[in-house]
Amino acid sequence: ERGRNELAKGGHQSITTIELPLTDTNTAPGLIEPGMLVEVQDTLLGESGDWQGLCLRTHISASGGLNAVIQSVELERHY
Repeated sequence: ERGRNELAKGGHQSITTIELPLTDTNTAPGLIEPGMLVEVQDTLLGESGDWQGLCLRTHISASGGLNAVIQSVELERHY
């Protein structure tokens, strides 16, 4: 709860959407639900490294084949 309050204080922020596989509950990250605080390990060159965000929305899609269940999470990121 404290983390949510700190993130909500304001300042520079953006909404970032990330797609990742939906894993079972025993494997990270599992299902990311709205209201959860998430730490993103950013591996892109030129980025500032790991960051935290608040999950605003989760969308789950499925199709045939391996690794076919994907979750798309919308994160509120503060700088």
